[in-house]
Amino acid sequence: MKMLEADFNFHPIGQGCFYSGLLSFEKIPSLRFNFVYDCGTDSIRKYLEEEIDDYKNGLVGNDLDLLVISHFDADHVNGVSKLLDGIRCRRVIIPYYEPIERLLLSITSNKVDEDYLRFLQNPISFLSNPDRFRVDEIIIIGGPPEEGEVNNLNPENTNPIQGKSLEEFVKDIGDLKELRCQGIFYGIDDSDSTALRIRRLEPADTNFTEVKFLAKPYKVQFDIWEYFFYLKKHDNFLLIKKFTDDVNHLLSANGLSIFDLFDEDNVEELKKIYRSYYGQNLNCTSLVTFHGPLFNSENYQHHFYGYDWFWCNKERTCGTLLTGDIDLNSKKKTNALIKYFNSYLDQVCIFQIPHHGSKYNWYRKHPNGLESFCNYIINHGVGRKSHPSPEVIEYLKANCHGTIHLNNEVKNLNYGFNFYFP
Repeated sequence: MKMLEADFNFHPIGQGCFYSGLLSFEKIPSLRFNFVYDCGTDSIRKYLEEEIDDYKNGLVGNDLDLLVISHFDADHVNGVSKLLDGIRCRRVIIPYYEPIERLLLSITSNKVDEDYLRFLQNPISFLSNPDRFRVDEIIIIGGPPEEGEVNNLNPENTNPIQGKSLEEFVKDIGDLKELRCQGIFYGIDDSDSTALRIRRLEPADTNFTEVKFLAKPYKVQFDIWEYFFYLKKHDNFLLIKKFTDDVNHLLSANGLSIFDLFDEDNVEELKKIYRSYYGQNLNCTSLVTFHGPLFNSENYQHHFYGYDWFWCNKERTCGTLLTGDIDLNSKKKTNALIKYFNSYLDQVCIFQIPHHGSKYNWYRKHPNGLESFCNYIINHGVGRKSHPSPEVIEYLKANCHGTIHLNNEVKNLNYGFNFYFP
C-alpha cells in the first residue's frame, strides 16, 4: 500500500493566523509539498516567532512550495518577512488591493512598523526583492473592478472536483512541486485588462518579472491536491471615494504621489485626518481558500486523525475551508459564499470561523447554511473581549452539528488524513 499523509496545523500564535500544511508520501522523501496560509499576529510576537522558527527548522531543503496571504491586515501578514527569510518560496498567492486601499489599511491598523508599511506600499516589489527573499513566482488574484461590475464572483465557472482513477493516480503521481492552473494565467505584458490596469496603478519601478495573474475560475491544482479561491471585494465604496478625494487634494497641494504617503510620519498624520472625519473601519475582504484532495476514487481508504476532539463522520470529507476575515454578516453575503463553493461544501471537514469569531462577520439567523461541518475553528487571542464573541459561540453551540475548537497562544490545533492505496 502507498500512503499519502496530509498533515495540517493551526499554530498557537494568538490573535491572528498561522496555518501550515504538509503533503507527503510514505517512504518517498522527494514527494513533499509544504504550504502556509497567513502568517501574522496581534498578540505577543514571541509566540509567532517561536512557531515560525520551529516550522522552518522542519522544512526539508528549506523550500516552501506555496504561501497564500488572505488579506493585508497586520495580524495576518506581519510574520511573512521572518517566514521567508533564508528559505526559498516557490510561489506566493495574494489578492489585489489598490494603493488607496492599502493606504487605508496602513492608517486603520493599530500597530505598524517600517516593514509592514513597505509591504503595503508595494507588495509586489517587497516580495520579489532578491536582496531579501527568494520568491520564484507571485500570483495575483482579482484586481480593480471592471466598470459596472458589482463584484468578481463567477459561480457559473465552478465545477465539481474532477479526479483521476486509482490506476492513473498511482501510476503517474508526477512532481508535487509543479502547481498547475485550472484556468488562465496572464503575464504582465499580456492583453488582459486586469493585468494592464494593475500595471498602470502601481509605481513605474514595480518589479513585475515573476508576476502572474490568475483569471477566473480562481483555482490551482497539482496531481493530488487543489486550491480553490473566493474573493469578494469590500462594499464600503463611499468610504473609499471620500478618502480618495481627500488624499488627492493632499497630494496636489504638496506635489506628492500616493506612495510617498506610506512614510511613517505621513501615516501618523493621515491617521489624525481619518479619525477626525470618518470614524469607520475599512471592511476588508479575504481570499477564502478551499483545499482538499483532487483524486476521486471509490477504492482508496482514508483515516482521519486529530487532537482536541476533532472528528469526521462523513465519507470522503477531507477538505478545509479557510475564511480569513471575510464578512459574512448578512444572508446575502453568506448565500454568495455558499453558492460559490456549492460543489465543495460536502467535502469540507474543517471550517474556519471568520475574523476570530467576531459577531460583525457572522450571520446569526438560523439556518444560515453553514451548520453542517464536522469541525469549527476559531483563531483568537487569550483574553480578547469580543474575539470570539459570546453571540457567535452561542450560535455555533445551538445550531451547528460540529465541534468548536479554540486556537490561541496556548492551544495549537493539529489534524490530518492518511490515504491508503493498494
